[in-house]
Amino acid sequence: MGLAAALLHLSLAKTRSAKPMETRANYIVIGLLSILLMFGSVAGILWLSKKSDDGQYSQYEVLFREPVSGLSTGSPVQFSGIRVGEVESLRLDPNDARIVRASIRISADTPVDAQTRARLTLLNITGASGIELQPGPDLAQARIPGERVHVIEADPSPFTRLRLSSEELLVKLGAFLDSTIELVSDENTEKLTNILSNLEDFTGNLNESTAKFDHTLEEVNRVLTQFSELAVQITTLIDDEGDATFADARAAMTQLTALAQDLAGIIEANEDSIQSGFDGLNEFGPAVNELRNAITTMGMILHQVDQNPAAYLFGREKIKEIEE
Repeated sequence: MGLAAALLHLSLAKTRSAKPMETRANYIVIGLLSILLMFGSVAGILWLSKKSDDGQYSQYEVLFREPVSGLSTGSPVQFSGIRVGEVESLRLDPNDARIVRASIRISADTPVDAQTRARLTLLNITGASGIELQPGPDLAQARIPGERVHVIEADPSPFTRLRLSSEELLVKLGAFLDSTIELVSDENTEKLTNILSNLEDFTGNLNESTAKFDHTLEEVNRVLTQFSELAVQITTLIDDEGDATFADARAAMTQLTALAQDLAGIIEANEDSIQSGFDGLNEFGPAVNELRNAITTMGMILHQVDQNPAAYLFGREKIKEIEE
């Protein structure tokens, strides 16, 4: 009896202890099922949302043949200034590392055709960039993307050219500043000071030389003035007194010529008598010839003096008179 009571008590104890364990296990199973159901619901919602989005958006790739600084995943894609999508990813072209491929997702109703072009555009002053789609001249219906992703060529961006030019300008400006800093070093400053000092000395010497040169010019002008006055006096002497002097000389030469001609005539007329009377004087014949030559020369000189006395006496042309 006592043994049976003990077994019954033990059985009751086990039964009481098993009920809480079974209850706890049921709660865990229910919790796990709830979590799985919740994750499944979220996944289903996301899948349905993606399917819905796939029907509303189109995928394209934009090819950039220039740097795409400021462009990143999530950057806006605009069409005629209106946001129609965003950038999903950026990668380099596997065949040409200079080309950047930007995968974009835009609204399916965006009128993108074969003539549509893309361009990198600046969004704000912070440097953030986006993609601007530009329609072609003849706007066509939107292309329906299939398995193959359509590609849009990007035109060179003025913003990119400006940025590259600015960077190049900054590099040149930096090099110029470095050269300027090197130019104003202590050594070059000392050299520049010496150059300025030498220039100042040269300027002073030049001023002194200029004063001496001015004095020399004054002396030259004075000499030229005196020479001009002397030339005027000589000209006046030739014009006033030279005519009378030359007239007297001309008359004397004329008389001398006549005398010589008379003497020559007498000698020719009495040449036989003179020859017979002076047989021993063999040199008289050459003397007569010399006298004739002298008379001829005097006649030529007289003719030259009569034609241009200034040129014969002073070795210069006759001074031309200027009539007022």
